[in-house]
Amino acid sequence: MVEDLSGTLTLETSDSRRPITVRSVVGGTALIALLAFITPYSEYRVHSMEFFQGQIPVGALASLVVVLLPVNWFLGRFKPAWRISLPELVFMFIMAFAGIMVYHIGMMGLFLSMVSSPDYFAAPENRYAEFILPYLPPAAIPSNAHNEMAYFYTGLPPGQKIPWNVWLVPLFWWWSFFAAFLLVCCALTAILRKQWFDHEKVTFPHAEVTLALVKGSGEKGGLPEIMRSRIFWYGALIPSAFIVWNIISYFTPLWPRIRFSQVETGIAIQYFDSFHVKPDFFTIGFAYFVDTNILFSLWFFRYLVMVQDAAYRRVGVVAATRNDPWTTANALIGWECFGGLVLWTLWGLWMGRHHFRAVWQRVWDSGAGADDSNELLSYRTAVLSLVGGLLFMLVWLMYLGMAWYVATIFLAILMVLIIGITRVVAESGMPIVGAPITAQAFTMRTIGDANLSPQSFVGLSLSLAAFRMIEGYPMPMVMHSARLGDIVRGRRRALFVAIFAGSIIAMVLMSTTTIRLAYDGGAFNFGAHHAFHQMWEAYDHMVARIKDPWPREPSLLLHFAGGASFVASLLFARYRFNWSGLHPVGFFTAMTFYHSVTTLSFLITWLIKLIINKIGGMALYNRWKPFFVGLICGQVAGAVLSFVVDAIFFMGEGHDIYTMAAFGGQGW
Repeated sequence: MVEDLSGTLTLETSDSRRPITVRSVVGGTALIALLAFITPYSEYRVHSMEFFQGQIPVGALASLVVVLLPVNWFLGRFKPAWRISLPELVFMFIMAFAGIMVYHIGMMGLFLSMVSSPDYFAAPENRYAEFILPYLPPAAIPSNAHNEMAYFYTGLPPGQKIPWNVWLVPLFWWWSFFAAFLLVCCALTAILRKQWFDHEKVTFPHAEVTLALVKGSGEKGGLPEIMRSRIFWYGALIPSAFIVWNIISYFTPLWPRIRFSQVETGIAIQYFDSFHVKPDFFTIGFAYFVDTNILFSLWFFRYLVMVQDAAYRRVGVVAATRNDPWTTANALIGWECFGGLVLWTLWGLWMGRHHFRAVWQRVWDSGAGADDSNELLSYRTAVLSLVGGLLFMLVWLMYLGMAWYVATIFLAILMVLIIGITRVVAESGMPIVGAPITAQAFTMRTIGDANLSPQSFVGLSLSLAAFRMIEGYPMPMVMHSARLGDIVRGRRRALFVAIFAGSIIAMVLMSTTTIRLAYDGGAFNFGAHHAFHQMWEAYDHMVARIKDPWPREPSLLLHFAGGASFVASLLFARYRFNWSGLHPVGFFTAMTFYHSVTTLSFLITWLIKLIINKIGGMALYNRWKPFFVGLICGQVAGAVLSFVVDAIFFMGEGHDIYTMAAFGGQGW
């Protein structure tokens, strides 16, 4: 193992070069099948924890912490010859990771409700029949000619079978669209990986935790190296003890419950957004692996924009601005943060111009340019995949109804968001990251509602089935997987197979499982707001804007330019004067809800790291790593335990205790 001062881990073990076996493919597929059943079952039937939230979902970590590592411990201790090798372990984890990301809000979760609802919910009051239904592309929407969608929401009558025939064509084309999007993310990752990790030395805290967990798994003693430390188990005990304590209250209502939900622990001050004062062990665990300067920026910029927001509210600036759905509460500051994100992303691409030139040379001459032998894809394949995938997506968006220029602007902004947010995840270690505005909002505001046809409005609304909330996009997962390739030297091509195969298998299994659950008991009974209620918000919003187009607001573009200028000044100070005290990464998402509820955790971890660095330096920092990995594992194991209890004893009345997914829910 080689470890530098940034905390980056590289493992070179005896089985790093062992081949990927059929067993790893079968094991990864089995994990996906398990998650494909448990994820919708937990959310829609048990009403328990959400396995899929965030850029590092609890379901992915559960596949490692609760399934793979215990199995490998058992094999390493009692059947050493059957031990799962390190490449196999990583391969199976990545398949599970890719599978769980498919189910997220941005893909399978909202997708089925968006395509199943417009005809069934059309009524004179909402005027869908006038403004939505005439423009729906037939291949993208399942038919309701014989109440197929009505039964989807209310359940099938006795004796009837699931009408798979009306789903086959829409599912095929949406799966194709998702596959093209995934291919684009893989291609971007293959092109960017060397620049980010090898040249710029970007640390990826999520991957660092994964690397720490797999190191030594199945070797002598049976446990991963980090779990052989008592400090790890002290850390794991803290969140799991809270969860077990509250599980007792499920059975005994008089048992005192420790309430830590975000809503219950917020402090309200006039004109200010709520101050969330709940520490989150999951976030603290990952934040420990983040650079101190970045941690400072994560809490500093959050409180800075809160002051700006309060000032705007005090003088009435916010009241004059309309907010797009699924963006920040303050549209002006949201566009300001997005302007900074766009500038930062484009600057990063400019900084990598020499690498991209070498990539281009490799595309034209396999013996020249940058070495691509250890990338997810060869550079030639990556460039062809990127171009082909984007063209497919562009044509598909036009089929949804968007005019060519609308689809082009939308797709361009989407790519900036994907690359920028992936870099934010890679730098900041935030378990869940949102975007300040959506690609749909930027497209509509810049073109202007009055210049959009009803077909473009409907196409933009349908695009929300795939691209609504950035935390469901797969590129952070793909980049995470590419980072794990450092411990399986020469095996990144195999990891691409794990990513793509895992995602395709999960698309089929998770969507068909959800459809089965809907026809069995009715999607009306799912109780999942983000998936089977928010489609009304999307269609109602678009109808309202078709009837009464919003005017252009120059103030949004002014704030966009202001945010870009602010970040440009920070970058100038960093590169011209070598000033690294205030990293801009904390600015881009500072106005988002997910950032607001994790701010205190970043502040706490920043203080902890300051103290550790002051009194013990790098030696003490490394000594306490197991404790913070333990915090993460204890949270994951406790959450899975709560789900098991709910599934056995509280069917339909579960308790969503995973804090990153239950900000306004049960809490824990």
